[in-house]
Amino acid sequence: MDRIRVGYASRAVGTAPVWTACDAGYFQALGIDVEPVLFQGSMRVTKALESGEVQLANFAAPAAMQANLERGADLIVVLGAMNRMMQALMGRPGVRTLDDLRGGAIGVNSWGEVNHWMLEALLPRLGLVRDRDVRLVETGRHDGDAWNIDAPIDALMFHPPEPFAAARAGWSMLVDTREIQIPFQLSCITGRRAWIDANRDLVARYLRGHVEGILRFNNDRECGLAAMRKWGSPVEEAVQVETYDFASREFSQRPFPTAASIAGILGAMQGKVAGADPARAAQYVDDSFMREMEASGVLAAMTRKFDALA
Repeated sequence: MDRIRVGYASRAVGTAPVWTACDAGYFQALGIDVEPVLFQGSMRVTKALESGEVQLANFAAPAAMQANLERGADLIVVLGAMNRMMQALMGRPGVRTLDDLRGGAIGVNSWGEVNHWMLEALLPRLGLVRDRDVRLVETGRHDGDAWNIDAPIDALMFHPPEPFAAARAGWSMLVDTREIQIPFQLSCITGRRAWIDANRDLVARYLRGHVEGILRFNNDRECGLAAMRKWGSPVEEAVQVETYDFASREFSQRPFPTAASIAGILGAMQGKVAGADPARAAQYVDDSFMREMEASGVLAAMTRKFDALA
């Protein structure tokens, strides 16, 4: 039995395919003992990838791209389950519109984390100029419910299930980023190029199990909810249900990584991180595993199998 440690950055729903595949035994059936390892934030996951503490990571890709540019980490994305921005920018009680936000502050837990780079990509799309129209304020990581954060900020970018819980606490939707269609590599599988090249059969088997996890999650509501209750953020049941219904429509059933989604990240970093160039995005993507899975007919067969569950 081969062993892989898979790092992930939070208990948000983006890691649900890993949880689902583990609980359903898909990795074990492919001869792999997968250990999901929770870190606090994508920068810590990235450092664990670089050191070899974990072999793969399920997280959003900005920290990996920044490590590539600043440290030559040579991390590549081999599967892309969420290739566009789908978070919610929400205002504290009393902040109901973007006009209410002007002159205010948006919190980011740490410079270089996912929320930071999403906001750098999002603000220009909203016609907002950082440090003129709004400020970004580093708040640090919050141990409790993010919507109860005690910090001098007016808005936060929330990841499911947070938007649904925050709405119940009086926060207002300012921007549903799904409506803007911003390419941005969120839930994905990333690893060191050298390790992936040296372990192609193992990676191919892992990715097959991961895709099975996506398809099972998307098509089996009770299974998906059970994985979220076990592994995910501890929220009330109604929020879990809303989160499942949201995420099961967002995970791609054809999870190819795309250069466009990496270009969205590099565009946000351009002028802020040396060497960030959207035109070079393709060098950080290896879609060969997914192409092989599709060409062999395996992807189509799995899709038919799990679609029958819906």
